[in-house]
Amino acid sequence: MKKVAIIIGHRSKKQGAYSPFLLQTEYQFNKKVASYLLDIADVYERPNIPLVSEAFMINELVKEVNKTDYDLVISLHFNMFEDARAHGATALYYITNKFGKVIANEFVKVISEHFKIKQRELIPISSKKQRGGTLIVGLNAPAILLEPFFGSNEFDACQFHNKEEEYSKLIRDLIKVSKYLKT
Repeated sequence: MKKVAIIIGHRSKKQGAYSPFLLQTEYQFNKKVASYLLDIADVYERPNIPLVSEAFMINELVKEVNKTDYDLVISLHFNMFEDARAHGATALYYITNKFGKVIANEFVKVISEHFKIKQRELIPISSKKQRGGTLIVGLNAPAILLEPFFGSNEFDACQFHNKEEEYSKLIRDLIKVSKYLKT
């Protein structure tokens, strides 16, 4: 049986980027996506602990997720950039994890094709100091951080507008059919 964890990007008190085209934050969008995956994955979110750093909260989340032996961990996000022309789907993976790279590429390719947006290069993470590194490097299981679109790009965001369930079905299907995950 494939054992998968989904991590909702950001947290309720600090919700990440806001997309003016989705009219919601990364946290709000991805919390909805994750809600459709509860039957096939364990869903985690970063705790809200007052007076501690974001790094501390991410490390606490990593400790919690590492208590279970997962085949794959997927962290859900979306991208933002000050230049609205930036667009496309990408994913982050741990540079030494060949499985992580393969599965990240598989996810980005299918997401790009399905939503008809640009497929960007994958982002290899080699250190906890890099954006997303604390999570990707710290997890025992292969992990990817999905950035399926730019919330700052009108075309990208509109491809995902009100499509949280459709996006979650795509993630579900990728988990089910991936030849790289245990059955």
